[in-house]
Amino acid sequence: MWQGRIYVQHVAIEGLATVGGIQGMVADACVLILKHHDIGPAMKWVDNFVFFRTPLSLPNHKFAYNLSDILHVTSPLSIPWHPIT
Repeated sequence: MWQGRIYVQHVAIEGLATVGGIQGMVADACVLILKHHDIGPAMKWVDNFVFFRTPLSLPNHKFAYNLSDILHVTSPLSIPWHPIT
């Protein structure tokens, strides 16, 4: 935290002097926000996420959420997702 805000470090961390573990807190908050929107289960490690989905119905394979739902919820939070190709 810096001045009451979260600061996303934009340089590579060298050594343990700058390691504060804040990335875990941001990821934990993101998982809770997504869970509130019924998106999950999700597993995370530092700033990596894995989302698990199971079909709600067969044979059409309808799911409770998709990638656009995740991006819709996290877009106002300015979470810097890796570009999808």
